[in-house]
Amino acid sequence: ETGKRPTRLLCPSDFKGRRGGITLEGAEDHTGFVLDGFVFDKRLNNVYKENGDLQDGSDRTEHVWLARPECVIRNCVFVNGAGTALKVTNGQLIENNIVLNHVTFAVEVTNGWSTRPLVFRQNTVAFCWDIRFGQGHGSNGNLLRLTGRAQARVVGNIFEFADNDAI
Repeated sequence: ETGKRPTRLLCPSDFKGRRGGITLEGAEDHTGFVLDGFVFDKRLNNVYKENGDLQDGSDRTEHVWLARPECVIRNCVFVNGAGTALKVTNGQLIENNIVLNHVTFAVEVTNGWSTRPLVFRQNTVAFCWDIRFGQGHGSNGNLLRLTGRAQARVVGNIFEFADNDAI
């Protein structure tokens, strides 16, 4: 039955090497790549203070970074990042994902290789913090960030609990 045994992509707790780095990155020409149904969790890459807050030394790299058009990310879960969950570009489809508990930006969209808009639909994006949470000095903690000449069709999503901006 779907969901009973999820495929989790993470650095295991008994890993002896250096933690960190992008979990999945498109290299060369990855046009048309499809990512469907995985769970990404960077909790074990984070360093926490005694009070549970993130501490310097946590892995601030993305779970996924795809730069080419026609890529699809759907039905995935992204949690516990000390940085951005998804870095994606114009011409892609991001749908039916859950993105929770990240610092700075949950999802960042750049212009990339296409002038067609990114389609961002039916996602749930929640809990994104500025690293200086609660101090009132930060400008980060954004759920969906569109940068440069990024274009997007944003339809039917749930955006909740941004430290600053939903979009």
